[in-house]
Amino acid sequence: MVVIKCFARFREEFGDELSMEASTDLRVADCWNYISNHAPVPERILCAVNQVYCSWNDKVENGDEVAFFPPVTGG
Repeated sequence: MVVIKCFARFREEFGDELSMEASTDLRVADCWNYISNHAPVPERILCAVNQVYCSWNDKVENGDEVAFFPPVTGG
């Protein structure tokens, strides 16, 4: 099982936490497609696996936590 966490506006759209079955060759992009129903990826979205920034093609394994959040700006 892979836990997917969403933050900021993604939490409002997709929910706080979801889960999906892990399969062989599962990638971060597959997790996005699962929660968003294959919606286009917004610009500059950040993703992490197990609290470490990653790329869309990084592999996801059983027990991993994947997070999606928009870039944060400060002032």
